[in-house]
Amino acid sequence: MKKVKSFLAVLMALIMSMSFASVAFAADATETDAANGVASGADVFAVGDTVTGKINSAEDTDYFSFTVEKSGLVTVTVEHAANAEAVGTYFTVEVLDEAEKAVASFAVAANAASVSSPAFGAAAGKYFVKVTKGSVCDTTVEYKISAAIDTDVLCEYETNDTREKATEIELSSIYALKKYSGTVPAAEDVDYYKFNIAKPGYIYIFVENDAAFGGNFALELETYSEGSNGLTEWKKFGKFEVAKADTTVKSPCIGVAGNSEYYISVTGTEGGYKLYVVYVEDATSEAEYNDTIAYANVLPKTGFLYSTIFDKNDVDYYAIEVAAKTKYTVKVAAEPKTVTTDGKWKVSVVNGKGESVASTATATKDKAVEIELTGLEAGKYYVKVESGDVLNTNFYTVECADNGADTSNMTFKELLQSIKWKTLLDNFAGWIGQVNFQKIVKDIVASIVALISSMG
Repeated sequence: MKKVKSFLAVLMALIMSMSFASVAFAADATETDAANGVASGADVFAVGDTVTGKINSAEDTDYFSFTVEKSGLVTVTVEHAANAEAVGTYFTVEVLDEAEKAVASFAVAANAASVSSPAFGAAAGKYFVKVTKGSVCDTTVEYKISAAIDTDVLCEYETNDTREKATEIELSSIYALKKYSGTVPAAEDVDYYKFNIAKPGYIYIFVENDAAFGGNFALELETYSEGSNGLTEWKKFGKFEVAKADTTVKSPCIGVAGNSEYYISVTGTEGGYKLYVVYVEDATSEAEYNDTIAYANVLPKTGFLYSTIFDKNDVDYYAIEVAAKTKYTVKVAAEPKTVTTDGKWKVSVVNGKGESVASTATATKDKAVEIELTGLEAGKYYVKVESGDVLNTNFYTVECADNGADTSNMTFKELLQSIKWKTLLDNFAGWIGQVNFQKIVKDIVASIVALISSMG
């Protein structure tokens, strides 16, 4: 028994010593100058540890690699001895995925002791850090590189530069925000996100610019819809931009259709951001995509739809079914609770060929548009709403009221036939039954007596 315990003790000590030895080795590695000029010869370091390197000449390139075991948000940091009097950058740094495509990039200033990359989403796998000279090459300056990961946050995962590789995101509510961290490591990069809408409603897209590595970003929305020819087509229907100086930008409101999939693409300059989509279920909103007659929303027979013009290129179409010899009123008005700024909406009504069937009018913040439709043949027509010369991305309402028989082109006989005689007579009989003839005669007699008396 003593021999067994002794053996176990020796074995445990051996394991512990090996463990400490490996930790000490991994915690501080140094580049291998002769081999790490290409990715295949990259010096390996572990997440949470550091590796030391140096740019030995203006043509020198250093490659390092680390492995992400579990997906998360990664930050790469470079440290060096800062020179307060130096101007320019000592190092330019790119972080590459296993296919050697950039997922983050940044510059290390000569007077900055520590610089971190924009945080980027990294799926499990191998990554490279590529270091080259900046605007200044000082071969005496060493640097240390480290990588940290947070596996408890939401983020995009490169490469998601096509719809097929889009990062799927959860929708936020106003009470629970689901923020996804993203980066644009190079101007040619595209980040795609996708989300699903179960029931009709509307959304807002929010973008928070990274405080340290903010960029200029352009966001575009698209979906696929089945047109009148039965073919599914990709449709882009809105674009908005984020400037580098912006902190948080909210998109215009966007009506979305139920049982649909939507995509957001993000392009721009190098930088980091957070993105989230707030969704509200609402059956009274327009549903993009409705930029052509083929994809027109159907206006309800009663009530209205809340709608928005997303950008200057956005057009909204609404279908109405017109009955023979019936008149209608189309009304478009600014929604008073949300529209506080000037803006204009150009409103027209067209037939299935896109030809105008009524005078075009312009709605403003303070003036609604009402277009009377008379003399139309039975069939389907379309209300077309587009931006006027002043864009307003707030809500407007659109509705179409049935005003009964259209008498504009009726003959006298048709007018007589259009009168609902039974209803008229019933109403007249009801009125007669409520008249107090005795009081009427008494009042007339009293008026005559008063008139005679006044004449002396």
